[in-house]
Amino acid sequence: MLDIQLASTRAMLWAVFGLFVGRLFLGRILALRRGLGIVRCVVKASNIPSSGIRKNTPGEYLLWLDPFRTLALVLASAFPRPGQVAYYAGRFSRSTLVTSVRFWTGQPYYFLADADAIKHVTGDRKVFRKDVEAYEVLNIYGPTLVGTEDADWKRHRAVVNPAFNEANNALVWKETMHIVSDWFARLGKGELVDVASAMTQITLHVISSAGFGIRIPSTPSAPPESIKVSESSILPFPTALRTTISYLFAKVLTPDFLYDLSASLPCPVPLLSDKLDLTRRAFKDLREHILGVISDARAQMLGSGLPMKEARGREMAEEGSLLRNLVQANLAEGQSARGLTDDELLSNAFVSRLTAGTETSANSLTFTLAMLALHPEVQEKLYDETKRVWPRVDADADQLLNSVSYYTLREIEYTLAVFREAMRLYPAEPRLAKLVTEDTVLPYTKFKPIPEAEKARMAVSKGSVVIIDIWALHMNPIHWSGDVEVFRPERFLDRPDEGYRWPRDAFLAFSAGARGCIGIRFAMTESVCILASLVRRYEVRLPVELEGLSRRQQKEEMLKWKTGVTTTPTNVRVRLIRRSE
Repeated sequence: MLDIQLASTRAMLWAVFGLFVGRLFLGRILALRRGLGIVRCVVKASNIPSSGIRKNTPGEYLLWLDPFRTLALVLASAFPRPGQVAYYAGRFSRSTLVTSVRFWTGQPYYFLADADAIKHVTGDRKVFRKDVEAYEVLNIYGPTLVGTEDADWKRHRAVVNPAFNEANNALVWKETMHIVSDWFARLGKGELVDVASAMTQITLHVISSAGFGIRIPSTPSAPPESIKVSESSILPFPTALRTTISYLFAKVLTPDFLYDLSASLPCPVPLLSDKLDLTRRAFKDLREHILGVISDARAQMLGSGLPMKEARGREMAEEGSLLRNLVQANLAEGQSARGLTDDELLSNAFVSRLTAGTETSANSLTFTLAMLALHPEVQEKLYDETKRVWPRVDADADQLLNSVSYYTLREIEYTLAVFREAMRLYPAEPRLAKLVTEDTVLPYTKFKPIPEAEKARMAVSKGSVVIIDIWALHMNPIHWSGDVEVFRPERFLDRPDEGYRWPRDAFLAFSAGARGCIGIRFAMTESVCILASLVRRYEVRLPVELEGLSRRQQKEEMLKWKTGVTTTPTNVRVRLIRRSE
């Protein structure tokens, strides 16, 4: 009798489980069917006229992951594969708009690579809203301008926007000139350089001085894994700063509970516990350092503290640093109860400058130097331009600044074009996501042989997701002509006599619209100063072992990359040969 009851109970449980799985599976199939119907325009949006709406849409692919979430970033090197929709480096396909449906939710996703369509999306913040949830992983110290919307976003922007001013840009140029000159003094006449490491060190020093107002020693630092953590002392500012940069991606991907779990274990986990402890300490101690700078700056501005250069024993950069500007703007906003907390100030400075001013600039410069080593003819043009602006190379930084000031940016048009062209080919962030809040219509271009591209419209329903495919946009021949794979900086030079103006709306290296990168001038000033200073003094050559390879093999070796907070180069080494003049 007992056996019969057990068998009956077991059968009932299996039946309930089967019913649950069946309903779940059926629900997914119905959601998927509805999503496919939407992208095929079979399900008609309530307030969208059918006239002119395409029904044979390009795409209708299945998405297995949300392409704008952490898991997709982690798996990007392995999945999806080349040729599949949402492949991280998919670049341009047969259309400027590709439709897809996420399998698990049935949610439609529209991949855009059309400048007009993207301008429409970035210009309408009511219908196309930023996917701020995706940026929560960057809220390490608190909410930021990047990860907020509506009233909160306006509150953050009111404080952050005035901080990025011309005085700060001029300080960026000056500090960069000094830091690069110090680096040159340590270089030999012909040296093999790990470019990513060198550029990260330089941009780290720039953000420390021009961003946080703290100068750090220019000597090379020990790798983070060699640092011994002591609970009895706080990590020095340079160590904490360098470690947070090195472990930023790991911090973003690691759940907070793992840090607590590691600290509570009786025995450390080999290879894991030490890194978790160091990461936790670095981010904690960096917070203490920067909050101290905020406190010092506020005290000085209110007339109740020590001069900044005497505060806390740090060697302080001159006034004009980004963090100081943030504090000043926040004091003004705080009078109207719209100011930010200290943690919000810290978080904005950290995310906007450490991820953009260091990560983006260092990686983009690394790709640029790789392209210059591969294209000596482009490098020679850049050198000719800088030679006209940098009349002397034997002067120290202070002497050079008398003739090569921040306003030199206006005179090095080709250098700017070289840097932009490298960012076109290797954008720091290949895609952005916008959530659709209302039924609407997107204009786009059906790709045909130029100049026969056909204008079309696509009905997009509420609840869909638009993916701004920056890499594909940058490789769209409609905007950039048929040689999009070629490194050709001249495409970024206006030619008024020929009626050519390079397509600003088709270049999204720093995003676009009201939510575009607020620190674009900071990053461009720093990067172009480093690039021009370097090429003026050194010839950038390939490593000796690559010189005998074919061009295709050289590119494959030099331009390897991986996914991180930004697109990260992994194998760029160049020889820097001191020029004779």
